[in-house]
Amino acid sequence: MANGLRIDETMLPLLRCPASYQKLRLATADELARVNDSIAQKRLTTVGGDQVQERLEAALIRDDASVLYPVVDGIARLIVDDGINLPEGLVLPASAAD
Repeated sequence: MANGLRIDETMLPLLRCPASYQKLRLATADELARVNDSIAQKRLTTVGGDQVQERLEAALIRDDASVLYPVVDGIARLIVDDGINLPEGLVLPASAAD
């Protein structure tokens, strides 16, 4: 579980956003640090409209970098309303990160 998920890394390319069906990728340590800073500053909300309050240990980011899904206890929470809205520029879209 070195990647923070309880799945084999070969399964990551199969995971999709439950809302848009875009590919998901594992957040880097730098991206997680920026997201956690934004959480500490109370700047992030979920798709369902709740304020995000808990730090993330791991997360999956949608290809367009507009939504992130938390990984809790090694399990990705791929529930639309639990997705976290990401402000533009907080993380790079997959095309720019490559």
